[in-house]
Amino acid sequence: MKRYLLIIALPLFLIIGCEKATIEYFQDENGIMYVQYNGNPNTQRPFTGEIVEHYDEKDGGLKKSKSLYKDGKLDGQNNLWYKSGKKWFQKNYKDGKLDGLSIFWDREEILDTENTYKDGELILQRCFDVDGNECECSDLGRGCK
Repeated sequence: MKRYLLIIALPLFLIIGCEKATIEYFQDENGIMYVQYNGNPNTQRPFTGEIVEHYDEKDGGLKKSKSLYKDGKLDGQNNLWYKSGKKWFQKNYKDGKLDGLSIFWDREEILDTENTYKDGELILQRCFDVDGNECECSDLGRGCK
């Protein structure tokens, strides 16, 4: 009798267990990224992991961004690409603050600006012209004057 109950119950658990879960990501006013399952606020937790976004199919469907989070805060490398697939920037975060080297490229993927941060504070900025020569940075924060 127990064997028959198991044979009947197991497929039911598999069918019920295969229901698709909806996962929502959102940020609060302090910039903390949360994850929530099936619209249930009781499942809301600070997100730890990787989020990858893609451009719409009409725009080619290529990768748009890749960000790493730990306890809801950016932590690790954060990348963004132009619609063409060329890299736009690469930033490094630690506990939600810029930390380390941030690199920006122009639309042709030519090095534009390198910023070095420590605990969210800019400590060094280097800008480059289209030939790769270092130059005086623009007042706008990126590229040459």
